[in-house]
Order: sequence, then structure tokens, then C-alpha cells
Amino acid sequence: MKTLAGLTLQEIEEITDKLHASKFRARQIHNWIYLKSASHIDEMTDLSAKFREELKQIACVSNVKIARKQESADGTIKYLARRTDRMWPALRSGVRLPPFFGEAARLPSARTGRRMP
Repeated sequence: MKTLAGLTLQEIEEITDKLHASKFRARQIHNWIYLKSASHIDEMTDLSAKFREELKQIACVSNVKIARKQESADGTIKYLARRTDRMWPALRSGVRLPPFFGEAARLPSARTGRRMP
């Protein structure tokens, strides 16, 4: 199964070509993922139900699920994530810093399986 998040518009167009859909459909999918932050194909309501079902047979938006999320008073957010395809042997952690740290940043943990307090 192909993961749509992280693909370029051209790569999404290749997927829609396989489904005999137009390049316009690829732009719609791209916009849902990168502008509207859709996390599931069912959220893409301007795609027909039939096309969404066909797309779900060969692709998903993301294979990463948030297992735990902690927010601190300063706006820092810690995430604990797991891939649904079991490619990671353990949970992964990451941090999103608030904007006053400069451009909002995501910092992956240096250790796999590191415990979150």
C-alpha cells in the first residue's frame, strides 16, 4: 500500500493515472494532504465516494499513528508515534516547538523507544 503523505504532486499524479483519474484529482488529493491536513482518505469529501474507495484499496494518507501526545504550558508538544505497517521496531518520539523558538520545528528523538514522562 502506498503512503500519500510525503509524495510530490507528480507522484500522486502517477497514482491517479493508475486509477484512470484526471490530474485534477491528483491536485485535489495533494491539497487535502498539504493544505487541509487530511489524515484519512474519507475526509476528502470533494472526491466521489467511489473514487475514495478505489484510492483506499491502493493507498493511505499516512502510516504513522500518534500513540500519545503531551502539551506543556509553553506550547511545546511531545509526540509518541507508531507506524501502522510495523516497519519501526518500537515507538518513536518527537517534539514540536512553539513559534517563539523561531520557525516551528519538529525534532525527532535521537533514541528509539525512549520513554515519555
